[in-house]
Amino acid sequence: MLWKKQKPIRAESAAQILASQDGPATFIASPAYSGGILKVAGYRFGVIMDLAGLSVNKKVVANLDHDIKKRVGHITDHSNDGKSLSLSGVMSADNDHSREVLGSHHQGFSWDVSIEAIPVGKVEMVKAGQTVFVNGQTFQGPVEIARKSNLYGLGFVSIGADVENAVSIAAMEDPEK
Repeated sequence: MLWKKQKPIRAESAAQILASQDGPATFIASPAYSGGILKVAGYRFGVIMDLAGLSVNKKVVANLDHDIKKRVGHITDHSNDGKSLSLSGVMSADNDHSREVLGSHHQGFSWDVSIEAIPVGKVEMVKAGQTVFVNGQTFQGPVEIARKSNLYGLGFVSIGADVENAVSIAAMEDPEK
């Protein structure tokens, strides 16, 4: 069964910020999505984003708490091995939201990230009792699968949903110290 209405998919993981003496801080989300089942608002069952059908926008913006008005940076590179998705980028925004992420990082807070993707076309429904192989893993229904999706954003969030994810932020020395 295929669903007609598409809801955004958000997969969350931990974030790592890396230090930089000159230029903006960088971050790495590895993996940003581990390829598993996600509990996503708007979907009756868990949803899997099939990495074989993932496309990535030319411009992927990083924001705070999925709020497009709170930009903190952008993605500069991605890696998709068909089993997990990793992202890296820079904290390129010169604003209070970027400073909040970096300031909290300097105080020892461990950020999570949440990818933002939208299914392209219909989402496949796998019924109870059926199995499906996606992203190098076997899953039992009921589950929904976005066979094609488009990555358009990344949110820095306090608590993520994908426990397999990890993010690093490399930041400049804390200017307040």
